[in-house]
Amino acid sequence: YNNKWCRIGLARVVDDSGASSVNGNTNTNIKWSMDLTTSGRVAVFDRATYKGLVGSFTALDEFQIRLNSNNLFEFMKSGTILYTSFDAVYVNDFPLVLNVAMYDPGAKLVEVQWISAQEFLPELTIKSNDSVTWTGVDTTILQADPNSGSIQKIGTASSFDNIAVSQGRLRSLSTLSVKGVRYIPRQNNKNFKMGLGLAGTVKFGVQMDASARVRVKDFLDSDATTYGTLIGTYLPSDVFAIIISDHNQVQVVREGVVLFTSSIVLKTRDLPLEVTASFYDPG
Repeated sequence: YNNKWCRIGLARVVDDSGASSVNGNTNTNIKWSMDLTTSGRVAVFDRATYKGLVGSFTALDEFQIRLNSNNLFEFMKSGTILYTSFDAVYVNDFPLVLNVAMYDPGAKLVEVQWISAQEFLPELTIKSNDSVTWTGVDTTILQADPNSGSIQKIGTASSFDNIAVSQGRLRSLSTLSVKGVRYIPRQNNKNFKMGLGLAGTVKFGVQMDASARVRVKDFLDSDATTYGTLIGTYLPSDVFAIIISDHNQVQVVREGVVLFTSSIVLKTRDLPLEVTASFYDPG
């Protein structure tokens, strides 16, 4: 959300008074932190000193607090550096733990995870012709083969009951070397969806239905279950792609022909985007 206050950052295991801050006994123990405010603004604290507002945010933004090669903390929003700490981190500043303080009921952060040096790049190390690898797959419902790039529903229930999410993400509009995802349906009599989203929520989607029709959910469509725009039909051998065009608009392409172009021009704040897949019919 971008209307609930929370603070997230790094704290010393033992603070200056000698008291343990591992359990976050006060939010002032957090030495390097970001405040995400109820007004959708971002504020930064450097060594627990308030450094002011550095930008705004939406509920789709991804944040990082990372240590660069000069031992300075960088505060990132969706691939853009908002603030760099004034002085270097020293040995005596360690060890550090992650602390979170939340003010408003219902405040929520998702996908909180440690990052490696490789992930400091604005784009993950995915490249053209890589097979998509999936995360969070319920193996009792879906079966994914990372070698062939295939994914298939093996569960017996007819419902969109599980969403597979790609491990790789499209992260930066300015440096995209991978522009989207391609796929080939092996039948045209079963319902399934492919799309682009974040944290398992589909933002843009393509539904291939059991009557061989192709429908689209655009970014502006509020109901994620409604794919109301009919854009064509498909055969089991057709090659489809969901791509970000040179004009930063998502397009649906069938056999090299553009079937649909989104009305939304993507901004940096709209990224990262992951590939999503869900299946209605067994098989």
